[in-house]
Amino acid sequence: MMRGMATLPDLTDPQTIAQLVLLFVGVLMGYGAARVLKGALLILVGLVVLGILGLAVTGLPAPGELLGQVWDLAGRAANALLQLLRSYPTLGIGLLIGFVIGLIR
Repeated sequence: MMRGMATLPDLTDPQTIAQLVLLFVGVLMGYGAARVLKGALLILVGLVVLGILGLAVTGLPAPGELLGQVWDLAGRAANALLQLLRSYPTLGIGLLIGFVIGLIR
């Protein structure tokens, strides 16, 4: 074997397989998350347009109450996601790749 030449990873190694699976799962999750966020943004824009036009949507809580609940849930979700990404950085790379693909597409 020549010195200085990079070698391909052993694809039969269990750790390599686990890292590839985490990367693949991260890409799928990131793509799905981007699609969900795009859909949620469309719903939010629709509600804002209804609010601007002065149409009331019955059954919705007050905007301040709703924002407080969403902010609390987002904080908890962010903490859980950060803990997961600290444990599995390959999953984080996959999430980022999938999220960018989902936003572009």
